[in-house]
Amino acid sequence: MSIRTYQKGIRVEPTTNPPSNPVDMQLWASDGLGSYAKEYWRYDLDTTSWVSLGGGGGGLDTFTTVALAEAATGYSEPDLIYVVETESFYRYESNSSETDDNTFILSTNDGGTTRWIAVGGKYIFGTINTQSIDTDNLVVGSPAAYDLLQYNGTTFTSQYLEDSYIRNSKALYDTTSWTAYKNTTSAATPEITPGGAPSGNLALTRTTTAGEVLDGIASFKIAKTGSTSVQGEGYYYDFVVPRGYASKPHFLSFLYQVTSNFSYVNNDVKAFISDQDADVIVPLTPDIFDGSGSYKGEFQANANTSTNYRLYIHFTTTSALNFDFIFDNVVVANSKGVVTGTPSTDWTEFTPTTEGFGTISSAKFYKRRVGDSVQYMGWFTTGTCTATAAKITDTSVTFDKIGIDGDYTPIGILYKDGTSNIDWIINTYSNGSNKSLFFGIRNNGSAQDACQAVDGNAQFEDSTEYRFHTNFIPVAGWSSNVVLSDGADTRVNTTIYSSSNGQTISSGGTVIYETKVKDTHSSYNSSTGEFTTQIAGDYRIGAQLKYTAVTSDTIQLQYKPVGGSYSIVKSFRLGDQTDFFLNTALPLNVGDMLKITMGVGGTLSSNASANGIFIIRESGPATIAASEKVIVNYVATGGNSLIDGTFTTVIFPTKIKDTHGMIESDGKIRLKRNGSFFIDVWIWLENNPTNASMKVLKNGIASPRYMDFLTPAIPQMQRVSGILTGVTGDYFELQLYHNYGSTLNVSSGDSRTRLSIFNID
Repeated sequence: MSIRTYQKGIRVEPTTNPPSNPVDMQLWASDGLGSYAKEYWRYDLDTTSWVSLGGGGGGLDTFTTVALAEAATGYSEPDLIYVVETESFYRYESNSSETDDNTFILSTNDGGTTRWIAVGGKYIFGTINTQSIDTDNLVVGSPAAYDLLQYNGTTFTSQYLEDSYIRNSKALYDTTSWTAYKNTTSAATPEITPGGAPSGNLALTRTTTAGEVLDGIASFKIAKTGSTSVQGEGYYYDFVVPRGYASKPHFLSFLYQVTSNFSYVNNDVKAFISDQDADVIVPLTPDIFDGSGSYKGEFQANANTSTNYRLYIHFTTTSALNFDFIFDNVVVANSKGVVTGTPSTDWTEFTPTTEGFGTISSAKFYKRRVGDSVQYMGWFTTGTCTATAAKITDTSVTFDKIGIDGDYTPIGILYKDGTSNIDWIINTYSNGSNKSLFFGIRNNGSAQDACQAVDGNAQFEDSTEYRFHTNFIPVAGWSSNVVLSDGADTRVNTTIYSSSNGQTISSGGTVIYETKVKDTHSSYNSSTGEFTTQIAGDYRIGAQLKYTAVTSDTIQLQYKPVGGSYSIVKSFRLGDQTDFFLNTALPLNVGDMLKITMGVGGTLSSNASANGIFIIRESGPATIAASEKVIVNYVATGGNSLIDGTFTTVIFPTKIKDTHGMIESDGKIRLKRNGSFFIDVWIWLENNPTNASMKVLKNGIASPRYMDFLTPAIPQMQRVSGILTGVTGDYFELQLYHNYGSTLNVSSGDSRTRLSIFNID
């Protein structure tokens, strides 16, 4: 139905001016200029002539309400009426199959199949072809209608986001296309095609609640309930990348907000992207949320054989705590006008399939992307080895043989735990597979001076632990250039709590502020009274309390660094007072903790306005320009005592060069800019233990072990090399384990014990 309306005061000659492109109905009116009275005409397509719908001075029947219009009788086709309540024109139809909805379709008092059909004004029933819509009050009647408008590129105010592939990006109508899932096996990484049944402890809804809506009229809200783990569950959204943007850099961005109990340190929720056509997880950098409330990560679309992709909002940890994850303005789009760099990801645990080793146990397998290649490492204990080729298969990637010379090329090592034997070599082997790592034995006497594949029971021992580490293996479809972020650190962290429960504080006891006013990053524990730093930076801390009786006491701020213990860093003593206060500033790192204690103690007033604490991040650590080089070079000339049977942080006391002061006195490597950094560490021990290994901690949490030996047959020599990826304020620690039987020192004055770091983006 197409409608053309002529405004009053414009004289139209209906008998001599039929439309050049005939339409079903054409309305026109005159306000009495000359000899014309208000009349309404319909152009009849069959007779190609005008038919009056109300002429002379009678005009058009008008009803003030829908109810009055539906009560009227005595009309016939093609009579026309106007309803003030709906601001619409309606045409009478004597035999209609439409259902009365009091807007587009009205019933009549004639009964049967008679209906009033909206043909003009605010409501028009049927399909409308229009070049543009100019209105502040566009009513969308269904999610399908909204989806269609977006699909055709219609622009509402800030509703169609940056040519995003995510069509339901703002929960304007509902949560259509967001699908609940659960991994077949719980894991911190989503499965390409999750096969489990969702537990029901996650619920995605459209929230319009004040304080939860992040932009516009509604946002998405995932509520975690049940006080149980939902690791391996979440919601995904399928989208299509046009073939013209294959192998091009893309970005994912959205706003988010979390409630109490969410942990940024443990990364309770992460974002992932998968290529559904290639059955692989696409590296997303970064894949964690920094607490700023605004996320942006980059990834590169694969080759043009892949167009179907999936976005996951994935719950990664086994935390039983309940919390809400709210998000909005979800955009996945091609990146424009950005700088490219080499992509690298953190080590990620995964579960491969193994053959030839029997039923393995105590297994950990890790992988990471470095540019166009993948790297693996891990350890496992064999079961009863079998007469099949010893191999590990990762179905998520396809190895590209470009750059691998021949079928038997060594690409890594395998180390039998507790011995100095390094006879086993990892190699790619084209025995019908380009997704497997085959294990072989070194055979220097062979004409093929690399290695030969072996069966599990031919060379491997039952019930024995093995460790392995590969070099870089090229992956089909991966590029060495993608978009990498290097933004300034401007994240906000605000914590404000009060207390009105009249608690009694013992001597040296902690003041607990139990009522949250604001906590942007769930940093404060209202049960223990402890603040845990989620984002590194300079913080302003203020606290006050009021006793019910006059007391001579001291208010104290206690600080606990990661891995350390509490100590008083600020105190203020007042004699014979009821009111106590403290105000100071401190630089804090991720994981550092604070609490307020009292020296003598007493009973607090129940006046919430008199008892409160605020901790506000005023600025972040100084960031480094993207073009600036970061170079670190240290040696260990002072010796470093390493405790037997446990992991001990290695300290490099002698600086050769440290352009931005990244190495701290306790051995922490503190990032001073966002990005990726290559690290190379060599450690020479004074004596040779039977076993030694190293691991890397990020923000106090163990990352997968790096195992790249200078001379693997000699545990006295240890080496770590790889990529560190993080944001400003993140810190890393190198820790070494040995079983020498007593304290073992790093060799003093040996130039082979050294640390080198430089940025690679």
